[in-house]
Amino acid sequence: MIEGIITGLVTTALVAIAATLHRDGYVHVFLDNVASYFSLPGVDEKYVSGARLIRSQRKFLRNILRDQSSFGHHRGQYGKSCDMRQSLRWQAIGSRESLYLKPRMWLTCWPVAILHRHGLARWSVHRAVTGVTGLFRDGQVPLYTSAPGPSPTIREEKWNHRHTMAGACLLAVVRPNNSVTRIVVDLMLDPKNSWQCANGGWWQSNETEYKPGLWASIYAAKLLQIVCSTGDFARPQQNTIAAEALRRTVQYFANEWKENRWSEPGKLSMEENVVAMFIELAPILDEHEPRLHLECVEAMKTWVTPGGDLSKEYLRILDSQKAPVLAEQAYARMAYAFYLSNDETIDWRPWFQKAARASANRLFSTEWAFVLDLSFAARA
Repeated sequence: MIEGIITGLVTTALVAIAATLHRDGYVHVFLDNVASYFSLPGVDEKYVSGARLIRSQRKFLRNILRDQSSFGHHRGQYGKSCDMRQSLRWQAIGSRESLYLKPRMWLTCWPVAILHRHGLARWSVHRAVTGVTGLFRDGQVPLYTSAPGPSPTIREEKWNHRHTMAGACLLAVVRPNNSVTRIVVDLMLDPKNSWQCANGGWWQSNETEYKPGLWASIYAAKLLQIVCSTGDFARPQQNTIAAEALRRTVQYFANEWKENRWSEPGKLSMEENVVAMFIELAPILDEHEPRLHLECVEAMKTWVTPGGDLSKEYLRILDSQKAPVLAEQAYARMAYAFYLSNDETIDWRPWFQKAARASANRLFSTEWAFVLDLSFAARA
């Protein structure tokens, strides 16, 4: 009898441990690591779609594709090798979202957009689109505080506006007129839902937050820009609302620039976030707020030496952060930022070449996508 009790207690303990590991996302991370270990070299050749690529471009493409999750909670998303320490700094203050379960949107959106633009890896892009589409419940992406349950009737009480709008942007790029993006646009423009704040910024989620999020506002602006420029996802009466929402969002960015230069004290430095945000907003600022566009470019130039390299002090600041940004990452991001800026006084090609020589694990999937895109521009 005692043996039976002990066996029952051990079994209960093991089940509880397994449930906790699953709930907190460790199982998903483990499966991704196993898949990464056994991934086959040369996988890029299967997905090239007939495009003629030079040797270095095949390397860039392979690094992107090997970083895509094949199954599990993050199925189809890129960035399975991402550093959780990096993710923590982009998390909203006070958020209960699990770092191991949150969608890897930044690491997925850019690879999808760039691969799609060049007609590369169509099956991989299709898997990413399918995976992101599967995240949506009732037109929104849940705020994952635990692993999804097996019951189809279970619904999360909290919703992640930032990832919802990011996913809608991704789908809009690859599948114009898709129904998911149309639903998201309707939700975000409905004043009863209060996604946009009085100051023009956007809430990260519908849970209690400290203040509107810069990055939630980025994805809102990008989605609104798509609506205003194409009209694909809004009814005629919504176009005016979308244009006004975009104007207020751009003004929010201008105000945040004046106040903190887009830094978040204690979380994100100006040196990192300005470059990352400019990459996202460059075309929007160029069209709607050219003065702010110019100020961002001039700020980034202060981190460049007279000889055209990134200053040692700039690289030191990035490297000394709690979650360091590697030099190769800094070169990839800055090269792409100045490529998008259309500023002809700065030559981004030497930075691109330094990033291109990086080993596979030194850049994230998004940065490899930047390098791949730049490789086409450099050959032009």
